[in-house]
Amino acid sequence: MATTFDEFLATAWQDHGDHPQDVAERLASSLHVVTAPAHVPRFAQLAAHVYGEHLGAFAPGVALLQSLRALPAYDGSASLDAALARGVATLHFAGGDSEPLAGLARDDRIAVLAAAAAMLGGRSAFARAIAAYDEALAHARGGLAPESPAIRALDDKGLHLSLNV
Repeated sequence: MATTFDEFLATAWQDHGDHPQDVAERLASSLHVVTAPAHVPRFAQLAAHVYGEHLGAFAPGVALLQSLRALPAYDGSASLDAALARGVATLHFAGGDSEPLAGLARDDRIAVLAAAAAMLGGRSAFARAIAAYDEALAHARGGLAPESPAIRALDDKGLHLSLNV
C-alpha cells in the first residue's frame, strides 16, 4: 500500500522523538515522497528539526535540505527558496556557524535565530539558546509585518508576543 506524503510526514513526526536516527534515515531515503512544491517546506522543517535538535547532525541536515533543490517538486519559487535558506541557516547557526545569517533579510534572520534557539534549547545548550532568542527579539522590536515568517518562528517557540504587527 502506497503512503501519501501527509501519512509519511505524520508518521515521521510521531516517531521522531523516540527514534530520531531511524526517522533521519527514513527522511534521507524518502525524497521520492516529496512530489509537490507544498511538500518541500514541510519536509524541510521536519528534517531540520530531527537532524538539528535531536541528533546534532548539522552538516548532514544541511546536505539533505540542499538536496531538496534537485527534486522535480522544487519549483525555484522565492517562497521555497526562502524556506530552504532558513532551514539551512538554522542548522548552520545551531552548529556554530553564524556566517549564513549575514545574507538573510531581517525577518528571515529573526526566524532563523528563533528556530535555532529552540534547537539549541532542545540540545541543552541553554546559554546559546537564550542568546539567540534575545537577538531575535532585539531584531523584532521594531515590529513585524503580519505575513513575516518571523512571527510564526517566534510564536512557535512557546511565547505569545505583542510585536506591533
